[in-house]
Amino acid sequence: MSRTRKMASLCAAFAILTASCGSDDPTDDAVEEPEDGVAVDDEAPSDGEAPIDGEATQAPTADDVTLEVWSWLPNDHPEGPGTYDEIFSNFEAMYPNVTIDLTAMPYPTFWDTWSNAAIAGTGPDVISMYGGATAVAYADSLIPMQDLLSTETTDDLRFLESSVSPDGNLYAVPAGAYAYYLLANETLLADAGLDAATAFGDWESLLSTCATLAEAGTTPIASGWSDGYVVENYMYVFMSQLLDPESFDQWVNAELELSDPRFEDAMNRLVEMIDADCFSDASEGMTLYNDAFDEAVSGDAASVVVGGIDTALSAEENNGAGSMTALAFPQLPGSEYDNVSDAGPNQGWSVTSFSDNREFSTLLVEHIVSAESQELLWENTQLPPNRFSLDVTSDSVIVTEFLDIIEEPENHTVFMAFTDPALAVFQREASNLIAGRTEPADILHEANEAQQRALSDLDG
Repeated sequence: MSRTRKMASLCAAFAILTASCGSDDPTDDAVEEPEDGVAVDDEAPSDGEAPIDGEATQAPTADDVTLEVWSWLPNDHPEGPGTYDEIFSNFEAMYPNVTIDLTAMPYPTFWDTWSNAAIAGTGPDVISMYGGATAVAYADSLIPMQDLLSTETTDDLRFLESSVSPDGNLYAVPAGAYAYYLLANETLLADAGLDAATAFGDWESLLSTCATLAEAGTTPIASGWSDGYVVENYMYVFMSQLLDPESFDQWVNAELELSDPRFEDAMNRLVEMIDADCFSDASEGMTLYNDAFDEAVSGDAASVVVGGIDTALSAEENNGAGSMTALAFPQLPGSEYDNVSDAGPNQGWSVTSFSDNREFSTLLVEHIVSAESQELLWENTQLPPNRFSLDVTSDSVIVTEFLDIIEEPENHTVFMAFTDPALAVFQREASNLIAGRTEPADILHEANEAQQRALSDLDG
């Protein structure tokens, strides 16, 4: 699953990236805050009634209802279409008067189509969506969900805090889980006389391993800079390590700027990797999606940074059982954590303001993120769940390693608090950074100005 979000401007004032964080508290005095930090109406009915805009509504109608759903997710995995068909069929069995009309689109098409619909003021009932700064960009087209969900849902979902937007609202209910990690080719490393766990055990070992492999003519870490996404991916990994809990809360609440010296420290660490020859000369002209991943899968690179399990499984299938291992990215100097990874919700689901059936739309979102549905997604597509009550296991060693990385209790994600204009600077300057044509401080200055303008537009 690509964690890089495609640019899809809604309008100048809401040009926030569409892609995977804060604990902003909703400001409604009539709600109380449970332990997970997301406000939930303690008077919310549990029998399917849902309050809209803070007021109780009638139970869902018994009339025939068609819910229009837009998503890119069924296309993310070969088994995705059939799995989502089963999830929606299960919902229709529970509510026989409801028919679900799913439009599954390719990822880029989805964002273009949704952006145009939001501008036109018309669209589906339910959509896939990322939380944080992404969702708040479409605040006029989405309804806040924090007061609509049952306590059974809110108490059992991980990453609710990560999905709250800078304005304090939960527009996208999180589903599934991801974590960035280092996928290493143990066979290739062994051929170079290296043990994967030791070679990437800490920061200095990683840099030394890069130099050793590069000197031997092996690509240490597969990468691609021409599409621009690699810089932001490493910034997610590094900033999740460098921000202490208090600073992390400030960041996701839009109270910490990219002028904070830790952001420059993070980008300078990426420069250290460039100077240590962690990336091949050819990578400057390669794309991250999918040249770099293809290089890792083919066995032509010793490692690659990924966020899901699909690349690992493909690489192991191509290079042989036991050839690959999943490792938490080594901690940077200055990190106060032992083994933290950038990890969070794989995606989310939202109810649009265009829906004439918000009660059923909310029930559908809760069904999609339910333990039953997430178990289906895990069994069929290997998407890790984000339900506390759903403990999944695998016979695959590398999948188990991936699950262990996700489960690290200190994990959090910084990615959803970056705005589109800020990430656009990273994307534009990526090739200049690896070529030495620009400095981290200059990139971050421009990115911070873009970030603050975008946040100011939202406030306005």
